[in-house]
Amino acid sequence: MLSGLIQKLLGRENVQPLEQSPVDRLDESGIRQQLEELIAQAKDATAFGNALANALEHKPEIVGRAINARVVHYQWLSQIGLLLERFDIDTVIDGGANTGQFATTLFGSALFKGDIHSYEPLEKEFQIMKGYQQHYPRWQIFNAAIGDVEGQTEINISGETSSLLARTAIMDKVAGQEAAPATQVVTVKRIDSLYRDLLLDDRKRVMLKLDVQGFEERALRSAGDLLKKFKLVQIELAGMAMYDGDVRIPQCLKLMEDEGFVLIYAKNNYVVQEAVAVDFDFVFCRRSEFEAMQLA
Repeated sequence: MLSGLIQKLLGRENVQPLEQSPVDRLDESGIRQQLEELIAQAKDATAFGNALANALEHKPEIVGRAINARVVHYQWLSQIGLLLERFDIDTVIDGGANTGQFATTLFGSALFKGDIHSYEPLEKEFQIMKGYQQHYPRWQIFNAAIGDVEGQTEINISGETSSLLARTAIMDKVAGQEAAPATQVVTVKRIDSLYRDLLLDDRKRVMLKLDVQGFEERALRSAGDLLKKFKLVQIELAGMAMYDGDVRIPQCLKLMEDEGFVLIYAKNNYVVQEAVAVDFDFVFCRRSEFEAMQLA
């Protein structure tokens, strides 16, 4: 019955009966991974409906939690889209782009029509992002990290995480040690330098997004007086020390306040044990922009 309802919702009622699925032998991480793969590869509605129905019938509680997580994620995307629209953002500088998820989300889900300039230091992730970039004519990508000292330096890589700083024992516990630690030589750009390189004039309404794994304070300070040019700033921050020398949330909030920004949105970004949030996204706007808003 459930699979039939899903197929009906997909507009594909006349499909073959579901084949027996091994999904009942998967644990929670396996279910989550399968759902992510389904979402990423959903080219055929029938196959997607069949696989999702099987997962729901065999592991409904786990699938429910996974779907709830996706719903929260899309609520966040919707909120970002509203903020970009409300503040008339036409340009985004995307620091710590990974494989380009933030940019492709803005172009695809938030219907963003402006320009995005993404910076990712790791060669593997940059090459993946390069494959996506060809589909978006207003997207520029750069193989570089964002930091406070320009030049070449080593970045620390451990599994799916990387940082210009060393990981702490807390980070090892939260993220696990999926692979032997490694390093890679990368190019580092300051925000004031890349801003000038992009030739952005004062008519541009620019958002800065930073996901630089503990290097947030130094990246922000690298903007110098140009930090005031940004209308919105999104920063990912951890609730505890994930990297040696990283900035704490209260310190960063104070820094942004001193620089003339106010906090307008926040959400948990990474949760362990399904309930404990350890990582958060914060969005700030210029105080002058906030004061000029009609709040009534």
